[in-house]
Amino acid sequence: MRKIILMVVCLITLTSCGRYYHHISEVEQDFILELEAFDLHPHDTVASIGAGDGYMEVALGLFTDEVTFFLEDLDSSWLNQEDVEWTIQEFDQIREKPQTNAFKVTYGNENNTNLPRKTFHKVILSLSFHHFSHTNEMIQDIHHILKDSGQVYVCENVWTKKKKECAEGYMLWKEDELIQAFEENNFRLAQTYDLNDVKDFKKPSPYRIFVFKKKSFFHD
Repeated sequence: MRKIILMVVCLITLTSCGRYYHHISEVEQDFILELEAFDLHPHDTVASIGAGDGYMEVALGLFTDEVTFFLEDLDSSWLNQEDVEWTIQEFDQIREKPQTNAFKVTYGNENNTNLPRKTFHKVILSLSFHHFSHTNEMIQDIHHILKDSGQVYVCENVWTKKKKECAEGYMLWKEDELIQAFEENNFRLAQTYDLNDVKDFKKPSPYRIFVFKKKSFFHD
């Protein structure tokens, strides 16, 4: 879905996607909540599950150095190194310093990510959690690949009263049920970021970023 959105933006502007942004500050405004929540640091190892074409991850890379991003998806029809390299080149046009981040494409399946265990400081699920067909198995696998002190960031449009169907035909999660799904798999909610706190909308946005840590991290 993110790949489709990116292609539409490129066609509308009749220019390259890097040039769609004239300055890095415009990217910062588009990803203001993600930048605050993810708080990326040099030498972080980050997994993005269901990364699509890697557009968001490359954009976030404008604001950090020496981060290793593992971009994971189901197969090359969703994600491939060629598309990622193209995206990197486009964003490099407005990058203010040399590119020092690494972006590695990797493939999983509907049950697991095929990523190495206890490797990642941060695991990102950006509008991908509602696509999971094997929810518990995937959460358990994420628990395995995360370092003991690591964090999971679940970025989703959520609802408080009842589930809703998105344009792709998937059911979006209720907020309390999403939290429960992680808590039942040895995670605990550490923090929530609300897009309405940083941007003004005519109608409240349902977009949230939920930050989870392993239950074993807490000592209460």
